[in-house]
Amino acid sequence: MFVRNTIITFSLLLVVAFLSKCIALATFEQLPVELLSKSGIEALFFGLRLDGTIAALLTAPIFLLLCITTPFRKDISILIKIWLSFAVLWIIGTTFSDAVYAKDASKHVTFELFTAGGVEKELFISTISHYFFDFCLGTLWFFACTWLIWKKLPLSAQSIPKWYTGIVFALSWLLITVTFVRGGWSDAPQSPMRAYTIGDTDQAFIAWSAPYSITYYLTSGKKHSVEKITTEPTGEELKQWKYAKQNSIAQNLSSLKEANIVIILLESWPAIDSKSYSGGENVTPFFDSLRQKSLSAYSSYADGYRTVQGMFSTFCSYPNPIDGFIGNSQLQTSKYVCLPNILKSRGWETTFIQGSGKGLVGSFSQTLGFEHSLGKKDFPFEAVKNYWGYMDTSIYRFALNKIEETSQSTKPFLITINTGTTHDSFIPEGHEYRFGKDTPDNERRSVINYADSELSEFIPKLDKKLSQLDKPTVVVVVSDHTARTSQGGFVKNAIPFLMYSSDGSLPTEIRPITSSQRDIAPTLLDWLGGYAPWFTGHSLLDPNYSGRSSFSFGSGFFWMKKDHGISINAKTGELAQCFNIGDNVVSKKTVNCDEQEWAQELYKEGSYYNNLSQYHLFNGTTTDYRSKPTSSEFQYSSQN
Repeated sequence: MFVRNTIITFSLLLVVAFLSKCIALATFEQLPVELLSKSGIEALFFGLRLDGTIAALLTAPIFLLLCITTPFRKDISILIKIWLSFAVLWIIGTTFSDAVYAKDASKHVTFELFTAGGVEKELFISTISHYFFDFCLGTLWFFACTWLIWKKLPLSAQSIPKWYTGIVFALSWLLITVTFVRGGWSDAPQSPMRAYTIGDTDQAFIAWSAPYSITYYLTSGKKHSVEKITTEPTGEELKQWKYAKQNSIAQNLSSLKEANIVIILLESWPAIDSKSYSGGENVTPFFDSLRQKSLSAYSSYADGYRTVQGMFSTFCSYPNPIDGFIGNSQLQTSKYVCLPNILKSRGWETTFIQGSGKGLVGSFSQTLGFEHSLGKKDFPFEAVKNYWGYMDTSIYRFALNKIEETSQSTKPFLITINTGTTHDSFIPEGHEYRFGKDTPDNERRSVINYADSELSEFIPKLDKKLSQLDKPTVVVVVSDHTARTSQGGFVKNAIPFLMYSSDGSLPTEIRPITSSQRDIAPTLLDWLGGYAPWFTGHSLLDPNYSGRSSFSFGSGFFWMKKDHGISINAKTGELAQCFNIGDNVVSKKTVNCDEQEWAQELYKEGSYYNNLSQYHLFNGTTTDYRSKPTSSEFQYSSQN
């Protein structure tokens, strides 16, 4: 009957959504909280409200169909089962797809739905290649649910209820559906971010509903693709910012020395695989040896978990939106004055090179000021490829040719090389998986070890080429983000970084501080003799700089020094956690904030930085940002 079939449909979809999430989460090697712990179970049941939302949405077509056909006593059980099969496919498909994405990127799918254009095939092949077990498990679970629908679902034959019963139930069910979709009546209509109202970022990761999230963002459209979740700056913070802006050193961009810059973005390299950081396996011997002859920092951390996030923080010296990124969102249309913009407007040749399809990354690079964006279709030769495109050896070969071509001009150049070997787990025939591939970690180490050997062949060729140029060149080697890491702590955030100059003008030093991708652009601009006061990072050439790094995870914002740091709940602005950082730059030991003399100082710094930078980011006024006047930035800039 009408009432029974509606309730059965909703109940089935709710159970499938809940169990699909549980099964997908159970495949993770490590979760922020244990799934069967008290916190994990609490998070799962908290997320039922979001699971109920997607169940109610997918039940709505059945409910409407029953409303229409019940007066005619039409048997629509076949139609119900067909729709339920599609609904279950959507729930299971989105849940397991989101799980795969979260394993790779350390975050759930939100606005990234609009960033995969042109690489759907590569994404599918990569999923099959790296997460075949997840694919098979999701497929088996779908077939099991489909069998249940067609063989065991106790649907009732249509009968006409009493008129008042039908009306009361129809109105009640409409109210229930709207309540689920709205998320109750005591607050603003909900979004998938409602998961964070549980009050803990780690539990929110468990409570998240992928089917609801993906449905929400598909229907909300691109122009709503990034939400600001940080608190507004306080009156005191705005007062400090106004004072900082009034008293900051003016920009110095008119007298830059003519010099070249080569930036190598190491796709997905984590610092944990470099012995010079972690003291562990000798995975990147060449990088470690090069670091000893370069300018580097004790530790470095990425601002995000995707290439476009790493690009924005590296080239613009600015943080990404908390729990989001700018590419293909409404924020991409804002005006950013980044290092490539600055150099291009002053006569530099700016080129971005990658071995895969240009896609989002290529178009985003041009938003930041790269005049030329080149991808695999621009390569004039054929060579070994992985699923994404050319391997590093070929990318480096193409880059050397481009440097040779560009150097024929009198213009200085900025060339960025986005590597590709570590975008996949493929190693060409004839080369061994040195660390094996029995586990995801060993497979990752083997591929990065091979990529390190490719780098070892490229750097001498690059140095020889640069020595022949009439302008000095700085070479930056830094990871854009990490991927496929399973350990806890800050393994997903710590990255390798170094820079050196062809004329020896940069010091050879591993500075005893932490650094951020945001420090790269200010350091390069400083080396060129310039200064941009809106850059939120700091020049590593400043001997007084004590080092800061930052990143976000979910709604948690992390602000760190070399040995310790804090996290702030970006939604409430409250101090959430204090911790010490181990000698391997990734391990984290939580400590009592009230017992740490440094906690409040870092909290004030981090709150100011996060609130003001996000405020300007979403207002389209990033060039108005200024560091707090207590920073050594003003002293150092006035001396130079």
